[in-house]
Amino acid sequence: PPPRSPPPPIPITEKPPQTNTESLQMVWGVKGIKRSANDDPFLEDLGEPDFDNKFDLASAATQQAVSDVCQWAEGEGRTQGYVNFVDRCFVTQFKLFLVWRDQNIPINTTGFGTVYPIPDRLNFTLALLDFLDVVPYWRTDIGLRKQGEDVVGFKWCRIWLSLPMSQQADATTAWNFYNTWNDVTSQRNDLQAADVAKVHHTTDVWVRMITEREAISGSKQAIIIAALSAVGTIFLFTGDVQLSALTFLNLMAIVTCELALFHLIGWKLGVVEAISITILVGLSVDFMLHLAESYAQSPLTSRKDRAVDSVCRVGTPIVGAALTTILAVAPMMLCTIQILAKFGLIILLNMVLSVCFGLFLYTPLLMVLGPEEITTMPIWRSRLQALYRTSARRAVFIIAIALLLVLLVQECKDQFTAHLTASVTTTAVAVLIVVVLLVREQTWGRAADEGVHKHVESANSLPISADPPLLSL
Repeated sequence: PPPRSPPPPIPITEKPPQTNTESLQMVWGVKGIKRSANDDPFLEDLGEPDFDNKFDLASAATQQAVSDVCQWAEGEGRTQGYVNFVDRCFVTQFKLFLVWRDQNIPINTTGFGTVYPIPDRLNFTLALLDFLDVVPYWRTDIGLRKQGEDVVGFKWCRIWLSLPMSQQADATTAWNFYNTWNDVTSQRNDLQAADVAKVHHTTDVWVRMITEREAISGSKQAIIIAALSAVGTIFLFTGDVQLSALTFLNLMAIVTCELALFHLIGWKLGVVEAISITILVGLSVDFMLHLAESYAQSPLTSRKDRAVDSVCRVGTPIVGAALTTILAVAPMMLCTIQILAKFGLIILLNMVLSVCFGLFLYTPLLMVLGPEEITTMPIWRSRLQALYRTSARRAVFIIAIALLLVLLVQECKDQFTAHLTASVTTTAVAVLIVVVLLVREQTWGRAADEGVHKHVESANSLPISADPPLLSL
């Protein structure tokens, strides 16, 4: 017999000049992923495919549905801007294979012919398996159903389309494309026969987009929770509602300016920015907490004098703390990994804003709207000092903390075992902090009542000028 001509070449799609595209998969036969068996997101095995038992590629209706999507993408899809080009469609190559097969092998030998879709299920299965043997390139786009070593059908299939969307598209842009393709997929499913399995679309960008949207949505709740927690902490340490309200006002001003700077720099609100904002709420309130505590414990009487006194006592440490933090994160801005560089710049901006708003907004607010009365020590702090003022009470307190840590380790022993080094280090640091706090409160607790009253009396006996010289600082 005459020699066969070579099989048809794999069609190379002529790509447009732009490379700012993302590949989209249109999949039949897979409904989703079974993730119930694995809840750990760090495992490589994230679940098993949930195959659609309704999928039957050998049926003429399914063959036609896949072919229609390829033809729609090449024609109407490209015209309307949904698709840049069809990246990979095995149906197009399969049709060329049928023509090549018909020209090189007598039809009475194969019985396939060039008709597509192939009405006979057995003939289609044999033809497609022969096609995969001749052109193995397409094996990754068709899933085989086997019984032992024998192929009895097909589990799934897919085609690849190129979207006019960047792989680095922000969450808003990707969300718009996602909704568009939900509508397109719904229309294609409506046009298919009722007995054809539904087609689904997927791409890596959807995963990142949903992650970013969840992070942004969660960051909004986290900002509210963190801000309320910060205000509650101010109230807990100062016992004054007025100071807490001023702290909340200043905190919201800092967060608003941070978001405005993100916009001016040209950043989109992505995962890094969302996580950073949540962390920065805690960093922003730190300086205000020191100012509020110093204001509340000032022995002076007028708002202006007490605000100036608080700045004179803690202003230098606040500026020093900000400078050391800035120097610590400055090397991060030189990192080649953009996430680290961006995070370093965010912290630097936050330190600058926190100091500026703390000294030049929060302090004037205290001068004008701060509480006038001398805030006494919150009752919980005096009770806490009384809790471990004696040796016996301190011993009981340490034993209680130790028992709490033991119960915590017992409850979370699996997690502690998996991360033993970090767990031991964290526990040691926690115990060290408790011991330091005990020593500190022991030293301060004995002289708390006498020291505060003597300090107030001596301060009130001093003449207070209208413009204290400390303002020059």
